[in-house]
Amino acid sequence: MENGLIDLQPPKGNDPIAPIGKIVGINLAILLGLTIIIGLASAGDSSHGLAFLIYSALQIALQAVVNLLIALYFLLDKKGGLAKAFFLSFFVVLLVGFSACFGWASMQ
Repeated sequence: MENGLIDLQPPKGNDPIAPIGKIVGINLAILLGLTIIIGLASAGDSSHGLAFLIYSALQIALQAVVNLLIALYFLLDKKGGLAKAFFLSFFVVLLVGFSACFGWASMQ
């Protein structure tokens, strides 16, 4: 998409970090949004803490696997810059997601 919200083409200037920051930022926004939705959806449950922990862990694992598969696709397609960005997103989602998930569970 040329004028769309997400443009994964390499930058034309001298900034090779731009796609990495964009991809990681989008993944963190997705992580935050889904965590809020899961928190609101499980708020009425009698076992709110356990439900939130399980659903959050599943969502984080699914998002991490999707990032890993996309990274492997770009790696095999010889697009190293995008592969690095999705590998970094894979590790950031795992690190931030599970840290927040278990940090929240320890407060309950």
